[in-house]
Amino acid sequence: MMPTLHSTNRLFEWAMALIMLQMGLGVFAALWCDIKIIGAFTVLIGAGFDLVTVATLFAMLGFLRCLALYANGKWRHGCYVRAAGCAVGVIIWIQMLSGVLIILITTRQLFMVLFVWSTFAAFEFFSLCRSILDLRSYGPGVSGNAARTS
Repeated sequence: MMPTLHSTNRLFEWAMALIMLQMGLGVFAALWCDIKIIGAFTVLIGAGFDLVTVATLFAMLGFLRCLALYANGKWRHGCYVRAAGCAVGVIIWIQMLSGVLIILITTRQLFMVLFVWSTFAAFEFFSLCRSILDLRSYGPGVSGNAARTS
């Protein structure tokens, strides 16, 4: 089954989903190879999560977002799952941004990834707004540009 216009017009959302999936798999690989992980996971670890939980969370959310994007337009409730994925993405990227900001404030060290996380959070929020507007405009099963081109 080939992806439809519903999923191919969501390249940024695909990128965010794949980044989440890769980060989860990367943490698993680092744990398996006994490599120290530092940086923006500070907030999640400080909130009581261990690295296995963080890796599972990222990998699972990334995979589920990929499924939702693929199903968007094919499954009646795909648009709801897509919007929920964007909302969770905003929360995750803001948490990652918060971790880097905490490091900046406490150690006065600037990690350049700060700008990456802030961009991810801003554009993920834009994707969330777009998915909600698509949902309100076209309803379940039809969304965004695909509905406009039909």
